[in-house]
Amino acid sequence: MDNKPAQNGAGRVFFKAEHFMDYYGWTRGQFEYYRKLGMPCRKVMGQWHGHSANVDLWFQHMTRANSSKVPAQEGEDLDADLDQ
Repeated sequence: MDNKPAQNGAGRVFFKAEHFMDYYGWTRGQFEYYRKLGMPCRKVMGQWHGHSANVDLWFQHMTRANSSKVPAQEGEDLDADLDQ
């Protein structure tokens, strides 16, 4: 299998974390951050797989909420991975 993401009419199929990172311009820490938040992806044969259409739709739903209404939770530090 080619090490590049596959292109199809509806987007890209990713076969490793680096494909997500290259496509969206993320760091490894950002990939891990979104994965832990529930980004649609699955580990298959030791590599993270996903589809850009699913990730895009997930972002649409995730960012639809008014975050000013969400209280901060004590001890929660999801941003710790962002600088990696």
